[in-house]
Amino acid sequence: MSASATGPRPVWRVSVSEAVPSGRNPLRRTFGIATEWSTYADLLYLLLGLPIGIASWTALVTLLAVGGGLAVTVVGIPLLLLTMYAWCFAADAERLLSNTLLGTRIRPLPFGNEHGTRWRWPRLKARLRNAHTWRALVFLLIVRFPLGIAGFAVLSSTALFALRLVFEPLDVALGVHEQVFGWSIDTGPEAILAAGCGVLLLVPSLYVVRVTAWATGLVNTFLLQSPETSTPQPQGEALDRALTAAVRWPGTFARRTGDAARRERSLQVRIWAFHMALYGAVMAVLALIDA
Repeated sequence: MSASATGPRPVWRVSVSEAVPSGRNPLRRTFGIATEWSTYADLLYLLLGLPIGIASWTALVTLLAVGGGLAVTVVGIPLLLLTMYAWCFAADAERLLSNTLLGTRIRPLPFGNEHGTRWRWPRLKARLRNAHTWRALVFLLIVRFPLGIAGFAVLSSTALFALRLVFEPLDVALGVHEQVFGWSIDTGPEAILAAGCGVLLLVPSLYVVRVTAWATGLVNTFLLQSPETSTPQPQGEALDRALTAAVRWPGTFARRTGDAARRERSLQVRIWAFHMALYGAVMAVLALIDA
């Protein structure tokens, strides 16, 4: 369905050049990156990438292994088919997250030509023959996890490292002594020096984060982008409506009433609650393993 039929589309950032703050003042061009929402959206995406990648990879491998092992029984084939529908929905949710935080323009996955009951053979055959079903699987099974590891590694070695140095005076005041590349920071002057180094590194690290997020968006677009189509994509367009609601909230629901607005809000809340629950669950498991 065209953009005009679904309402105004948000304006998204699509290139590195647009990520650099504009303006005539050189200081604003250099340090304005620290005041832009898109910078922190990129930070959030890279921060969420690792736990979401771990959770999606673990769930997908487990379901495929169990379903494949039980394929000779009456349980295995239905489980594999359910897994197929689940990874297609997860890929569309990843598209929503990428569009929201990274500024990509990835269209809904093209499943609108499927007709009939979900579990009947003609509809299953259409889903199985759709190349985007398997591109979504490749993205979630092979690409998403290492992409999340790479993004989190860049984030932790740049922006999070700079923030760690900035807060060294607080650590020293609380009696916590840190070592940074063999440098033991245990006095006030050393902590102040470390904080100064962190401030100097913070802005360059934000540029590295922005470039990393831009490259991640290119990978997402390459694997998840689908051709334009006039056929309605029910699931994908529902996610797009939730995305628009998230961008324009709270004004959207102040202007709109009725069942459609309530469904949009409910879907938006469920999607973000699902991602945050995944993040919390994986971080809790990692904390237990670390302990």
